[in-house]
Amino acid sequence: MTITILQFHDYDAVKELFGEAVIGKEGYMVQNWSQRNFRKAWRNDDVDAEMRSLEVHYNKSKQTLSLQFRGI
Repeated sequence: MTITILQFHDYDAVKELFGEAVIGKEGYMVQNWSQRNFRKAWRNDDVDAEMRSLEVHYNKSKQTLSLQFRGI
């Protein structure tokens, strides 16, 4: 199994990767989860987020590609 990971550390690098495609920096929602000691986690709320970076994972043996956008 071979996994290649590429990292784009800021929004400008992500935007350059996608070229002419429109990739917005803002306008995303993420789920906020909470957990207390030894208790099941529960969903608090959806909160606004903006894109900060991107990690690309490629598994050659399984032929899968995963894009993980990171934000705040």
